[in-house]
Amino acid sequence: MIIMLVLDTFIYLIVAVYIEAVFPGIYGVPLPWYFPVTASYWCGRTAKETDISASAPIDSGFFEKEPSNLKVGVQIKNLKKVYGTKAAVQSLSLNMYENQITVLLGHNGAGKTTTLLMLTGMITPTSGTAIVNGYDIRRDMASVRKSMGICPQHDIIFEDLTVTEHIYFYSRLKGLTKSQTKIETTKYIAMMELQDKRNSKASKLSGGMKRKLCLCIALCGNSKVVMLDEPTSGMDPSARRALWDLLLKQKEGRTILLTTQFMDEADILGDRIAIMSEGELKCCGSSFFLKKKYGTGYLLIIDKGPECDSNKVTALLKGYIPDIEVRSNTESELSYLLPENRVSVFEAMLKQLESQSRKLNVHSYGISLTTLEEVFIRAGAQHSQEVGRHHALSSEVDNLPKPTYTSGMRLIASQCLAMYLKRYISMKRSWVLWLIHFVLPTIFVLLIMLPSWLIGITDLPPMPLTLSEYEAPITLIEKGDDMGGNYQSYKRSLLQEGYRVEHGSIVEKMLRLVTNIAKGDSKGEQIALYTTFAFVFTSCFYIMFIVRENTCKSKHLQFVAGTKIPIFWLVTFVFDFITYILVCLLTLTTLACFQEDGFKTAEDLSRFLVILICFGWAFFPMIYIAAYFFKIPANGFVWMCAVCFCADNQNTEDGRPESETCDRSSALRHVTGTTLFFSIGTERVIYNLLFPKTV
Repeated sequence: MIIMLVLDTFIYLIVAVYIEAVFPGIYGVPLPWYFPVTASYWCGRTAKETDISASAPIDSGFFEKEPSNLKVGVQIKNLKKVYGTKAAVQSLSLNMYENQITVLLGHNGAGKTTTLLMLTGMITPTSGTAIVNGYDIRRDMASVRKSMGICPQHDIIFEDLTVTEHIYFYSRLKGLTKSQTKIETTKYIAMMELQDKRNSKASKLSGGMKRKLCLCIALCGNSKVVMLDEPTSGMDPSARRALWDLLLKQKEGRTILLTTQFMDEADILGDRIAIMSEGELKCCGSSFFLKKKYGTGYLLIIDKGPECDSNKVTALLKGYIPDIEVRSNTESELSYLLPENRVSVFEAMLKQLESQSRKLNVHSYGISLTTLEEVFIRAGAQHSQEVGRHHALSSEVDNLPKPTYTSGMRLIASQCLAMYLKRYISMKRSWVLWLIHFVLPTIFVLLIMLPSWLIGITDLPPMPLTLSEYEAPITLIEKGDDMGGNYQSYKRSLLQEGYRVEHGSIVEKMLRLVTNIAKGDSKGEQIALYTTFAFVFTSCFYIMFIVRENTCKSKHLQFVAGTKIPIFWLVTFVFDFITYILVCLLTLTTLACFQEDGFKTAEDLSRFLVILICFGWAFFPMIYIAAYFFKIPANGFVWMCAVCFCADNQNTEDGRPESETCDRSSALRHVTGTTLFFSIGTERVIYNLLFPKTV
């Protein structure tokens, strides 16, 4: 037996490893189904096996000549990723060099993050490949990850680990010794200025400090290839500057790919800058190369005073450059685009501007090349046209009449309608979950009624009671004659069979249950029991939406937007109660279809409906209060179901013998007696007492 259990452990472990490797799910690169018989899987693959020589430069004026004296760290070859009919990345080819920071720019949805996910093995490319530090991401992702560090766009950290423990953990994963790990931890904590937080849990860090910790995780362990997806998002200006200095120092011996939305960051850090638009690479080169390629000349910025006449300044400049273009004109700043072919007149023009600056009320001025922001906009011209259309549409919207605001009862009605639509749309979008919620009690009823209905049995067959299997048995029965005919008839039957009968203590409910089983009348008890269990799931289901609203802070946002607290809870209660009533009616309709005794007349069904309505009326406030104790909707549902099951089961423990166990159970009954499911269980017992023939 033990040998088979140990053998099963290894068999299932091998199966789990194989399935994980071949079917990794959404995140991961699958291995071929025959990977266990390949030599590369067991022996590994050396970097020399993969060609990582620089590919031929793209024959286009928008791509700067590739450096010949640097080693290629990452080489992307025709990489493509398609989601359905949408190509997120299209035929991307790009070389990234060691000791350099390559910056990847692009508008939202351009394909930057998708590219990083493919390079790190989080998702599988549709076609194409990439060579990272000498290893192919399609064939040897395990070797790629040995030398890779990644700082994702969103913080992925362990909330319960400290800053020191994070760096120690990831350094050890990358193969550093214990002494080297201590040095690495001290170094990066000092570089990121996290000395005061080194022993603080990650959950206690601010957003900027969490970004610093993610960057430490990416750089620690001597990572040769580092992927940074918007590493400075959420940082204050001083922290960003410190991070820039760190990256410039740490790029030696590494190949760093960085994505960002800050043009100044790309201008300072980027040795080479690549710009993507609509999933395609539009251009690549140094900052100076791109500015020269896409720039329309130079930018003249004038700091003007409050009495400055912009028309006079423009007239002065047009005397030297007739085709000068005004780029912007604000209350404090005036900027012009100067064509590159008129550089020869700049000196005379600026001298004239300087001499008349007091008269024109000009405080200062400066001249520079076209900014990287202008390059970014011009390189993504296709996307810019789309943005331009949106701006045109926005201008039309701005011309529409201003809305008028309601108050009083109209405002209350408007808020109620909006909150109702919110719940309705949420229910519509998660229709599968709500469908299960509506039909679950009906399914429980069908499980009880269908088997006997299909074979034509209305009640379970009588089960004869006999003690013939035992030698000289002693039977304990309740003393007294207040048990009705059951006591005397049962005692006489035992004496007639020749069994020894002694007076003792037996639970009245157990005697009644035995009698009912002997008569074959137990279906009503099953209906009551299963229906109660079904409504445990049905009622606890409502806690999930409340917990989700509390966790994502949307409830607080609704209050900030002007929703009154009583209106919020009133609409929530009414919507939940209406859906609860629909569940009750569907359950009762199912019971009525089978015409079972006790559940076929309007009087019987209305009696049961009143019990369920009273229960729901009291249960929903308890659910709303309990929602504050959970952060995960599923956890709230499971815990509430467990509590309700325990409370419901306690009402079946009537009349147990006096003992230490009974005392403990009695204490538990006092605790669970405060819950509503104890009450509905008690209602079920009372219903059984009132209608013992059917339930």
